[in-house]
Amino acid sequence: MKANKGHSRCQKKACLPQKEEPMSDISIQESPSASNNKRVSASNAMVSGKTNYLRGCPLPSRKGQKEVLHKSKPTVPQEADEHIVPADVGEPTVPQEAGPTAIPEKDHKQNIDVHCVDEKQDGKWLPCLNLTQEHKNIIMSENWLDDTIIDAAQKLLKQQFDMDGLQSCVLAQLGMKPVTREAVQIHYDTDRHHWFTTCFKKGIVVVADSLRTSYLSPSASKEICECYGNVVNNPLKRVYMLEVDQQLNGNDCGVYAIANAFELLSERNATCTYDHHQMRKHLASCLENGEITEFPKRIEI
Repeated sequence: MKANKGHSRCQKKACLPQKEEPMSDISIQESPSASNNKRVSASNAMVSGKTNYLRGCPLPSRKGQKEVLHKSKPTVPQEADEHIVPADVGEPTVPQEAGPTAIPEKDHKQNIDVHCVDEKQDGKWLPCLNLTQEHKNIIMSENWLDDTIIDAAQKLLKQQFDMDGLQSCVLAQLGMKPVTREAVQIHYDTDRHHWFTTCFKKGIVVVADSLRTSYLSPSASKEICECYGNVVNNPLKRVYMLEVDQQLNGNDCGVYAIANAFELLSERNATCTYDHHQMRKHLASCLENGEITEFPKRIEI
């Protein structure tokens, strides 16, 4: 009976708050049925888990210890998942491998390089001028020049000279865009199936026609009015027929129109006499070099 009373006192005393003492001086008495007054160290008493109490202070459970360790454990970066958590959620953002650097696109407003002889492919002669080997054959033979060849020459002249005009012959069929200053233009006369050149300077419309006639066809008159109507009142009354060199056959009008356009733009002698046999070869060379130059001329003694 004494032993039981002593045990109850021990339990009752353990529930009372006491001053903390060093762990090495703390011991717990067992019942008489146990070994004689065996002292158990505080370190062995901690193994009892949740139900053990040490001087009124509950011991943390193993689960609680694991939770504390888990919270204090530094975060280890995980491999990148398909769904990346935003940085403001509080979780660490997983570093990702840097992707390929985007190559800036080139500026599509740059001037087109006309020196493209080495870019031949699929029958192309000068791809940047939309000229094929067939166009080269047309130029080097006695055939009539089409609108693609005329537009290629006007494109080069437009890059070389600061003058208005030189509009695409293909687009001109839908209507000429009125010029606002001095200009040069190669026209296609649909009534005569013929190429000729005009120039507006100092309030006068000059016509350079290698098959000169005493009158202008309705088609030619219409284009002249559309082209120069904004810079001169009634352009047809301000037309001057220039006495230029005349072609020797029915197919060279386009070659002469390009040669006359260069003479008018460069303010040279538009009434010169050309070397007819060298003109087509010279035109092909100019297109390949990306620049229209003075056409060969005959020297008259």
